[in-house]
Amino acid sequence: MNLPHSQTLTILAIENYSGFSENQKQILKTIINFENEIPSDVILTVLGLSKQAFHFSMKRLLEEGYIVRKKVKVYLYKINEAKLLSVVDTYNTQQLLLKK
Repeated sequence: MNLPHSQTLTILAIENYSGFSENQKQILKTIINFENEIPSDVILTVLGLSKQAFHFSMKRLLEEGYIVRKKVKVYLYKINEAKLLSVVDTYNTQQLLLKK
């Protein structure tokens, strides 16, 4: 992932964003660690989520545009960097306001 800010900041923003469920946060943080698109079985293996929990959370992330997918024999997932940047911007603004 090539966001113009640190991966640590992105993870903090995800963890503090109330619009994500815990499973959605875990999925996003997992996908960020991969340079290329990854199949769902990799995410399931890393997180140990049930297929039902994974698909419910992933469906919402796809609908809201935080994740994009393409099909090449299987579905491959990656972060929509532009959309996730809005979460980081929200976090940065929140931190600035808290310091005032």
